[in-house]
Amino acid sequence: MSNVLLMSCAALLAFNFCAGATPISDSVELSNLAKTCLLDSECEEMTGGILTKFYAMWMCRYLVREVHSVIGLQELRSVLGFIPIVPWKRPSEDKNNTTLVAYYEQKEPVDTYVHGPRNDLLFEKNVAPAIKVMDKRLPMVRTIYRRYLEDRLSHRKINEDVDFMIAQYEVIHGLVNDATEKIKFRGKCSDDS
Repeated sequence: MSNVLLMSCAALLAFNFCAGATPISDSVELSNLAKTCLLDSECEEMTGGILTKFYAMWMCRYLVREVHSVIGLQELRSVLGFIPIVPWKRPSEDKNNTTLVAYYEQKEPVDTYVHGPRNDLLFEKNVAPAIKVMDKRLPMVRTIYRRYLEDRLSHRKINEDVDFMIAQYEVIHGLVNDATEKIKFRGKCSDDS
């Protein structure tokens, strides 16, 4: 029963996305992202130069799939007019949060594996090189999040819409995640990769 409800909610969110000014999935940008091929050297750079070849590529696969979430949250915070992501801390459970930022930080959909307390693989500081490489090599990730979130907020009042915007982040996050799953990782990239 709950799976049916979840699928219905996902379909409704996708429909609402289609009905907006921005076409669903920003098809050109998402298509370009899905066709990306990352080289060994780019993967090595993404790890901050601490891993090479096979291990760098393995870590790069993990980073690409996870770091786009951090970029998306940076864009969500920017669109809402908040400061960029700060080091993760356990959100306050105070029911009397008096500021919009405090309320948002309590509700923020933090990816607990990259930007949270349960990351057993990386320190938070190790994510910065991956963000830098993704901004340089895959700028469409930030563009997709920003365009979609700006479009969703364009006719709404921020102070009433933190929950709405978090839901919109979840929609576009799923689409970007699907595209990043298709990225190829190779020693050499060619037109037929």
